[in-house]
Amino acid sequence: MITVRCEVPADVLTEWEYEWTKPNSTTVPTHNEYRIVNASSSDSGSYRCLAKDKKNLNSTTEWSDDVTLTVSERPAANLSADHRAFPVGGRLYWCRGGRGDPVYYTQYSNSVRIHGIVHNRAAVTLQPNWPNRYRGEAVTLRCEIQEGDSEWEYEWTATSSHAPPNTKEFRISLGSDLRGSYWCQGRLKGARQNSTGWSAPLTLSNAAAPRPVVTVSLSWPTPGASVTLTCGGVPHPTAGWRFYWFSYELLPGSNGGTEQNSSVIQGLTESAGYACRAGRGDPVFYTEYSDPEWFWSGGLT
Repeated sequence: MITVRCEVPADVLTEWEYEWTKPNSTTVPTHNEYRIVNASSSDSGSYRCLAKDKKNLNSTTEWSDDVTLTVSERPAANLSADHRAFPVGGRLYWCRGGRGDPVYYTQYSNSVRIHGIVHNRAAVTLQPNWPNRYRGEAVTLRCEIQEGDSEWEYEWTATSSHAPPNTKEFRISLGSDLRGSYWCQGRLKGARQNSTGWSAPLTLSNAAAPRPVVTVSLSWPTPGASVTLTCGGVPHPTAGWRFYWFSYELLPGSNGGTEQNSSVIQGLTESAGYACRAGRGDPVFYTEYSDPEWFWSGGLT
């Protein structure tokens, strides 16, 4: 359905009637719209109009410019697929287009059959796979495919601004531009239409590094007492962390860090301040330093 409209600009006081010239018609509608229902090739051609003052029919506008209408045969849609092999399939697909109100539809397209050939599934894995990951920490993303991977080519996509390389695995240092979801898929070498399909997404976040808190076993140690210091406030302390203790210098035995998040100070006899931090990975990623806890031989401040 097509509507051709005749408009007279900038004059709302005059009452107009309208005259039309249009192809293949001897009728002369006098209203400002000419509506074509169920257009056909016979409606193709040039349309123009003029307006007459109803109170003075000798007072008219000039003829409008021509509007040329071309009515073509109903188009047919064409359906294509970038590849047709998926882990599941075995279906026929068609499409058609439509527009307008009421909706005018194209013819149906040719059919495309989607078939399943490759049944392997891809999965994105993360190493090291710790429960929490922090800004600046290095991780490795790997595309794992069941039943071997020697003949696979890899493809990655991501919602982050980082474009992953099309390799089996790659290493990144987490930052705000790398936050987001990552997918991978594999394609058989020499048969690029044979794809595993996209994996489930793996989402990376990049929280700020935690700040530990030092606590003590005795609130008011007596001179010569043993005090246990605990480096707390680090989520999942067993997830690869090693703990480092500091006084005015690194405490003995703490150069390489310890897997225990506590340390025993034997025979406390003088004032000292103690702090800690945790680190993990290769290269080592460190948390912030804790605030120091200060002791003297007669008590705690």
